[in-house]
Amino acid sequence: SGDGKYLAVITTVYEEEEEEKEEEEEEQEMKTVDLWDLAAGKKRWSFSTQEEDLNYNFSPDSRSIILYKQERSYYRDTEKQGKENIELRDIKTGRLISGFTGNASAIQSAIISPGGDRIAITTEDSTVKLWDIPSGKFMPVWEGHTDRVNSVQYSADGKYVLSASADSS
Repeated sequence: SGDGKYLAVITTVYEEEEEEKEEEEEEQEMKTVDLWDLAAGKKRWSFSTQEEDLNYNFSPDSRSIILYKQERSYYRDTEKQGKENIELRDIKTGRLISGFTGNASAIQSAIISPGGDRIAITTEDSTVKLWDIPSGKFMPVWEGHTDRVNSVQYSADGKYVLSASADSS
């Protein structure tokens, strides 16, 4: 976290499953998200998920953490591309504060505003989306890039958003 009090660790565990029809063993990938309290030297919370390419960012005030599925361009195939999940969790308890699941272009990055009331999301469809946390709704989409938007950053006061795209803008 920005204040150095917490550390989030995402680990991958592979479990082997047998399919009855083919009797072949397949590896099932599970992710475990652990949040550590560094001062206390102990794990605060943990949960498991099957989300691929899971990533996170802490809120600037270190009171919440955003977890999101960061997809790579090879998931662009619409048959492979499923629902996108973004979760905002309380940093101390792991309790889900807010979240959404919806069809979206492959997420590249997501970051919480300094005020903690909005999340900026960058995607492969060359847009930046702002999610208003209190209302649970998206604000108008920002367009202008001609290629995927790789990253986004808020100004310290939260009034401005800077985005960086593969189109070099």
